[in-house]
Amino acid sequence: MKQSTFFVVIVLLFSFSYFLILPFAHAALASVSQEITSYGRVAYSFDQRTLIATKVDGLIPLTDAEREALASNYDLLITGDWNEKYLPGLHEINPELEIFIYRAVSQINERTTSEIDVARGNGWILKDANGNEVNRTDNEHMKIADIGNPEYANWLANRIKSKTDDPHVAGTFADMTQAGIARVNSQPINPRTGQPYTNTDWSRDMATLVRTVRQVTGKPYIANGFGMLCGSRREGYYANKELADPVIAEVDGVLPEGFIRWSSNTYWRSVDDWKKDLEFLDMLNRMGKITVAWTLAKGTLPTGATKDQVAMYGYATYLMAKSGGQAYFTARGYDDNFLTVTKIDLGYPIEEYQSLNGGPVHKREFSKALVLLNPSDNSFTITLEKSYLTLDGLKVSEIDLAAHTGLILLKID
Repeated sequence: MKQSTFFVVIVLLFSFSYFLILPFAHAALASVSQEITSYGRVAYSFDQRTLIATKVDGLIPLTDAEREALASNYDLLITGDWNEKYLPGLHEINPELEIFIYRAVSQINERTTSEIDVARGNGWILKDANGNEVNRTDNEHMKIADIGNPEYANWLANRIKSKTDDPHVAGTFADMTQAGIARVNSQPINPRTGQPYTNTDWSRDMATLVRTVRQVTGKPYIANGFGMLCGSRREGYYANKELADPVIAEVDGVLPEGFIRWSSNTYWRSVDDWKKDLEFLDMLNRMGKITVAWTLAKGTLPTGATKDQVAMYGYATYLMAKSGGQAYFTARGYDDNFLTVTKIDLGYPIEEYQSLNGGPVHKREFSKALVLLNPSDNSFTITLEKSYLTLDGLKVSEIDLAAHTGLILLKID
């Protein structure tokens, strides 16, 4: 059970009237509830609630109070290995916190002298046909590693093991687990063939590298990278399925970055692309993978949108596919503001997600709530089969569902 401090529930009305400030429960409490109208109560559960994740690169700048809040409020933390001295303290606050250590596996930072010297000395940096080192287009300091070299794979695996052997570390968050070659400044040559490195060879070599890391470390491996970023888009799963499937088969989990939007998107994805994001997450959950639905509730938002709307839209999409006990969510860039909603007790799902009356609106019923989601550009008025409570305490039997919004309705006791 999580250790945290109990605060008073405060009702806030946001743009979409969805949100409540959650009381942080004392460790002895399984759940708490707050009467929101004369019609019923909203319950906050510390058993049924959503598992939530966050990424904090540096724990050093945080105050003791901030680290305590971090450990109390989150279920999965991705952080750098240089924070190791703070990990025992986090687990003292919350023994159930899953801590994953960040590592970019297919590239080496030229500024990390201890690693780049070893990589260059052993010929583990890929080069193009002109003999020039290959690097990322968006960061020339990140050199592309020869992931197909068994010596590199073993060296990397043991580097990771030296950090994940810490009993407070659950596993590796392996960024740049690319299922294909992407975002490089020139075409790399495969040292084993002398020919341009093909995506097919890269996918096979990446799957082998993942297998090596998992065998050496003996701990879970959560992947992020080309082919697994989200279901839609050109770098997503469905556009690169044949390359991504062999890698996904080897990993323990996937973080679909860009889930429902990228932070630079000033537009909403089409219904078809939204559906691909949903279906990819659903597929991973059914495969028993650890999943982290990584909604970016920051950056330049679509015209007229708010962070509240983006976060709830991503969360409702996540809830449509939620299954098992390894599905995490984060409204990245809006994490702390959204904690209250993710801790509302929805109960357990009692049906699969489905289209409402064959239209674009989707629904999923939980034992204590109904989740509605409108991924289209149009608004709809939904007539409900019975009365529900909105999260601001209004009793409704009909609801207006605006374009690109998610909504949680609570069942009345």
